[in-house]
Amino acid sequence: MPALNVHHLELFYYVARAGGITPALKLIPYGIQQPAVSSQVAQLEDAVGAKLFHRRPFSITPVGREVFEFIAPFFGGLPQLAKNVQGASGAQLRLAATAGVLRDYFPPLLRELEQRVPGLRLSLREATPAAAARLLREHQVDIAFALHERRHAEGLQFEPLVKLPMMLLVENDAPFSNAAAAVNEAAGGGLPLIAPPPGDELTDAFHAELRKRRRKWDVRIEAPVLDLVEAYVAQGFGAGLTVELPGHAIPRGLRALKLGGFPQLVYGMFTHGRVAAPAQMCMELARKFVRSL
Repeated sequence: MPALNVHHLELFYYVARAGGITPALKLIPYGIQQPAVSSQVAQLEDAVGAKLFHRRPFSITPVGREVFEFIAPFFGGLPQLAKNVQGASGAQLRLAATAGVLRDYFPPLLRELEQRVPGLRLSLREATPAAAARLLREHQVDIAFALHERRHAEGLQFEPLVKLPMMLLVENDAPFSNAAAAVNEAAGGGLPLIAPPPGDELTDAFHAELRKRRRKWDVRIEAPVLDLVEAYVAQGFGAGLTVELPGHAIPRGLRALKLGGFPQLVYGMFTHGRVAAPAQMCMELARKFVRSL
């Protein structure tokens, strides 16, 4: 097999990271035209002896994924290397989580972290579990805080922090004494369900348990974040599917119905490969913070 051209590998890195040749042009840090990228990546495929990705629609092949995961730490780390060599960078930490977690849980943790690591440079990325896993594999973040979803966890290290029981939210004056009564009402089509869209770990686990019980309750209103579930229940649009979050108060005017016997979701920390000192300290503080809730 001929030697692989490093420049061709770099172009493929940007194509795989961006999800296509055209969007990659915005990431490549120097001027190059689409035909040149396409031609040079094709030469890389000839050298490798296998197709690295499908063009339309874009999807990376297993060989392409193997190549990308091998080269991503190098090319993804070049900007940081440049800053380190130039002496412009102190300790840095890059985190990914949902907006609610970043807003409600991270400030006290990060306040203590800044005391332990003076001059810390922090980058926060809002991300779903799927997006967080992708950011880790591309070495764009150091730690991702997310629900454990098997389909997104392959090749990543996961440390559980807390188990989250499922529950339903209803208005205070709703005629349900428990979750079973709400599920029975839903069977007759009289109670809309407000929940994250199908494909979300919470909604999928809820529906899987309902199928075991020979029940059905389709999502009527898809709310991508739990804050919206609460808001729409409060406005009288139906019952909301959510989880019991440590330290989180149920909004006024609503009450929670615990879903006994339903599986609990596992929330924790994802990493990929070696973890630097600031990230290790953040993980230590996260363990401590969860124990205090």
